[in-house]
Amino acid sequence: MRPATPSTVLRSAGFTLIEVLVTVTIVGILAAIALPNYSEYITRGKLLDAHTKLADLRAQQERYFMDNRAYNSSGTTCGIDDPAILMTSIYNADTGAPFTLTCAATATTYTITATGRPAKGMSTSFVLTVNQANAKSSAGPTGWTSATCWFVRKSGECS
Repeated sequence: MRPATPSTVLRSAGFTLIEVLVTVTIVGILAAIALPNYSEYITRGKLLDAHTKLADLRAQQERYFMDNRAYNSSGTTCGIDDPAILMTSIYNADTGAPFTLTCAATATTYTITATGRPAKGMSTSFVLTVNQANAKSSAGPTGWTSATCWFVRKSGECS
C-alpha cells in the first residue's frame, strides 16, 4: 500500500462558509442597487401611461369644443365621456388603472386631472393636470420635483 501524499489527498466537495458569505454579500449589494431602480422604472412607465391618457382626453375635449363651442355639456360636466368610464374600458376590471382621471369644465375652460391610486402602486401624491391652454403640471411624493410640465423622472425631467 502506498502512503498518502499531499497531491493524492481528496478534498471534500462543497463550499466553505466564507465562499457562501461572499456570494450572499454580492447578491445583497446587487439587489440593493437593482430594486430601487426597477421600482422607479415601473413608476415611470405608469406616469407615461397617464401622460398618454391625459393627452387623449385633451384632444377629445378640443374636438368637443369645435363641435359645440363649449367645453362642458352641462354645469361642470365635461363634454367628453366620463374619464372613469374610459379607464374602465381600457383596463381589465381585475387589474385596474394606476391613475384616476377626472374632468371639470365650464363653457370656456376645463381641467383634466390624473391622480395616483395607491391600490395600483401609485401614491395619491402623484397628480398630473392639463387645461384648455395646454398648461401642464405635475406633483409627486417627497423626493419628486414638482414641475410645470408632465415629469417622467424624480428630478423633474419633462416629457
